[in-house]
Amino acid sequence: MATQQANDKPSWWIRTRRKKLIEELQITLKDLGIRKAWVHNHFINAQDRKAKHITIYIDFANQENQSNIEPTSLDYLMDKKFKRKKVSIIDIASFQPAIKEFVFKDLTSLL
Repeated sequence: MATQQANDKPSWWIRTRRKKLIEELQITLKDLGIRKAWVHNHFINAQDRKAKHITIYIDFANQENQSNIEPTSLDYLMDKKFKRKKVSIIDIASFQPAIKEFVFKDLTSLL
């Protein structure tokens, strides 16, 4: 069968490239002083074949150098570091409790 079903796991190549991308994201965020970050499950599991748009949820309230990094500047730095990807940074403190609970059902810890 030429097409892949939705519940099949991605190919070895896709999983390997995604693992490398996740490691690069973790190193970059740690270098910037970020201690808590989450991404969507479908990104971690490589369910979306091409990761052109990555959404990272960060807890800026508990960061050690909160005054130095703001979500907009971090968004710009990540886009600059990952050239062919659009990286969106969202502060989880901006969510209302009900929305936060709903969103966190689909998130996996990155750091």
